Amino acid sequence: MIGGQVGPISVAATCYRLVRKIADGDRAALAGLYRLMVHEILAHVRPGLDGVAAVRVTRAVFVEVWLLAPVSQRWHADARAWLFAIADRRAGEQARAASPRMAPVAVYDQHLSSELNDLLRQPDGCRPAAAGPQ
Repeated sequence: MIGGQVGPISVAATCYRLVRKIADGDRAALAGLYRLMVHEILAHVRPGLDGVAAVRVTRAVFVEVWLLAPVSQRWHADARAWLFAIADRRAGEQARAASPRMAPVAVYDQHLSSELNDLLRQPDGCRPAAAGPQ
């Protein structure tokens, strides 16, 4: 519940407002979006993954939102659906990475965890440079 509003319409509108602020570099908006959507994203990806993998995917979603919101136009139509699309893609990647051939993914997952923790702790206006092409 945000501002006394509940329901999918108000959640979608709140997601849009928060992602728009994230696109402008607002870390407080990222923290707000995380609080609003973390449980819903985790519940969405958990059926296809074990608990640890579901947490990894959920973390990656919010890091990706932070990195892509300033450069992507996809969230403009429906920011909440954009989060779920990222979650679905990340969950598929995680499921494929579960094979023994994909051990290096664990190192990247640890990096994403650290990056999300840093993003949620740093003051507004301190956006790190995106690494690589988006």
